[in-house]
Amino acid sequence: MDSVNSPKGLPATLRVVADNVNNVVSELTKLINSVASSLEASNAQKDGSPRSKPARKASKARKTSVTNAAAAAPTGPVTDETVRAAMEQLGPATSAAIAAHINTAAGSTVIDGRRIRGHARRLGARVVMRRGERLYRL
Repeated sequence: MDSVNSPKGLPATLRVVADNVNNVVSELTKLINSVASSLEASNAQKDGSPRSKPARKASKARKTSVTNAAAAAPTGPVTDETVRAAMEQLGPATSAAIAAHINTAAGSTVIDGRRIRGHARRLGARVVMRRGERLYRL
């Protein structure tokens, strides 16, 4: 106990305590993941549905090609002119805000923020970063 109170013994004791805490956290994480897996499996059996697999993330190259394809071929009732009119009314706004404005005017969900970004690119909108948000303006 005297070694803990000495200036040299305290850092070593703190390292041991930190290692023990890390080990406990690691074991608790394993336990929680195990319980969650068994709960998912039992819920899937009750529902009669197969066990869900975690969603795979697309690679960066795939995301880029999908975004470019969406930007190249607009579909649906929203045109570049509609997006331009909404952007002029709103001023600098996020893609989600522009989409919400158009959806409110249409009375239903006709476009989302991801498709707004494609329209904004084609319109030559400038991107302004404000408080961590990407704002589009003409």
